[in-house]
Amino acid sequence: MSMGHTVAVKAIDGVQAALSMTIPTGTGIHRRMVYIELKDGYKFEEVAAAIKADPYFVNDETHVKQVPNVDALLDMGHGVNLTRKGVSGKTQNQLFEFNMRINNPALTAQVLVCVHVLR
Repeated sequence: MSMGHTVAVKAIDGVQAALSMTIPTGTGIHRRMVYIELKDGYKFEEVAAAIKADPYFVNDETHVKQVPNVDALLDMGHGVNLTRKGVSGKTQNQLFEFNMRINNPALTAQVLVCVHVLR
């Protein structure tokens, strides 16, 4: 779940509820998967076009899907797997791997509290 992108989608006119997920596709490129519930009286095609045109999404491949219940898709887990394989000097097959699994809203809150306390 991408908190910033989810908030940006919720600000689009016609969106009742939203969830945006960031899917890395490699070399700094991302795919945005956006799931929305529409407010009554709005057309999906128009709302989806507005989301894709938003500056927060315009530079990424963005897929917008209408769903009956965004809450059923929520997952606060967040993670990263970074692997770097290469050569160090003349030594082949050097491997560095980093894994992280967090609860995104909880970690964000903890960092904000730490910044406030350290000020």
